[in-house]
Amino acid sequence: MKGLESAGSGGGRTGTDEAFLQRNALQIALAKKAFPGVEGGDAMMEWATGPLSSRFARYEKMHPELDLRDSSSQALDAIITELRAMTDDTVH
Repeated sequence: MKGLESAGSGGGRTGTDEAFLQRNALQIALAKKAFPGVEGGDAMMEWATGPLSSRFARYEKMHPELDLRDSSSQALDAIITELRAMTDDTVH
């Protein structure tokens, strides 16, 4: 399953729930990668309260092909690099 747009095609709410959980898992992995040395919940708080969370929402729209299941180090690094390159004025 790719991206949130196709999430509902899994036969009702189950597909949507699965995509929601995959998106959350990916964001947790991104938070841990983006803030090395910051422990679990604190990394998520840094993610949620800083600009990277809103930039990720924009990133998802720009990349509908995003595989929410791919939390490989290479994929995370690529996403984080692009998120950090975005400026806040491009985030809506």
